[in-house]
Amino acid sequence: MMAKMNPPELFCFDKPAQWPEWKKRFLRHRLASKLTKESGEVQVATLIYCMGNDPENIYETFGLSDDEQKNVMRVLEKFDDHFVPQRNVIFA
Repeated sequence: MMAKMNPPELFCFDKPAQWPEWKKRFLRHRLASKLTKESGEVQVATLIYCMGNDPENIYETFGLSDDEQKNVMRVLEKFDDHFVPQRNVIFA
């Protein structure tokens, strides 16, 4: 029997550059805790809960469809877009 898994520490919204690392820890927690066996709705709710107090307002700006709101990978992708600056690559 596996020991109870603690979720990753709350995400520090003052340090958005730490998002990729926090996301990796959440994905590892999701697998190890067998959260992957739960519904998408439960997985998304767990993600937002694990992030702490601040993600609700950001999440609400995503404009996700009902189906997307139940897809944890889609929600993570939207947080990626929010936290990870897009690089403009100029080809010479």
